[in-house]
Amino acid sequence: MLDYGYPQVGGTEDLKVFVYNEPIPTAPAAPAAKSSASKSGKTASAASVQKPVAAGGGRDASGKNEIFVDILERLNVLFSANGYVLNSSIDGCIQMKSYLSHNPHLRLALNEDLVVSSSPEGRGSVTLDDLNFHDCADLSEFDASRTLTFHPPTGEFVLLNYRISSPFRPPLKLSPSFSPDPADPRKFTFTVTVRNDVPAENYAANVSVTVPMPRGTLAVVGEAGVGGGPEQ
Repeated sequence: MLDYGYPQVGGTEDLKVFVYNEPIPTAPAAPAAKSSASKSGKTASAASVQKPVAAGGGRDASGKNEIFVDILERLNVLFSANGYVLNSSIDGCIQMKSYLSHNPHLRLALNEDLVVSSSPEGRGSVTLDDLNFHDCADLSEFDASRTLTFHPPTGEFVLLNYRISSPFRPPLKLSPSFSPDPADPRKFTFTVTVRNDVPAENYAANVSVTVPMPRGTLAVVGEAGVGGGPEQ
């Protein structure tokens, strides 16, 4: 488990045999205000995966046999001073949390047009630069039909990780501007304009903007613009 003090195994399936305390259920989070954007009735809230995994059985405290699937993506986009995209990439994963009993045999079908290639000649409608899979994934059908078969371990695990470097349209566009204060040479005005390019059928929630400042900065006075248009 440890090699010279560094943990070597972090999977839930391997660590659960060493955990002897009883799970403590957490209090449910307060319901958030409903958004005007419509959601699918088959999509569970994010708080659903906070239930503890019961030791041994696999089912949660309510006795439900269920598995949660989340697609998490981290977008890295470098904008120029004029707002043009200089470099962009996506690091994503398919993360699951299983409350299923007896680790059943599951199949996950991905897009049939999926292409795994880092060269421009091998681009398709959905192109991934590289992929890596969890140990439970069976890849015997992946090349032919883009289908994964696996026996999910109990608890939370990442089924696959992927990376995309082909050009894409960022959901948010940033346009910074920097100008000195003519009245005081020690003061500067830094403006960040955020444009929302999310399609109308979707919406962006919990968006935060962090602007790092130099270490020699004495004070910062911030003002947030409020508008109803796509750019604010």
